[in-house]
Amino acid sequence: MDQYTDPRPSGQLGADSLFSMGNKGSKPRKPSHSQHLPKVGSSTENQRLQSDERRAIGEVMGLGDGAGARIVVGIGIVAVVIALISWITWL
Repeated sequence: MDQYTDPRPSGQLGADSLFSMGNKGSKPRKPSHSQHLPKVGSSTENQRLQSDERRAIGEVMGLGDGAGARIVVGIGIVAVVIALISWITWL
């Protein structure tokens, strides 16, 4: 005696039986976001490593994302405005 019996009449196909073997194009073998990395020791790899190191050093010094340069320019502008105001009021 079978414990499980199919409630559908024989010969009727359900949606699950149509796709039970899988769809050939359902998943790519390789993700589309995969990135090719250059060979170790090649000039491209060395350039990438140097660029990463420079970026890391800049971030440690506070210049990584350009925020340090914006702060310096902002302080310079504020100093010039204060100097102009004090010069105008002194006259």
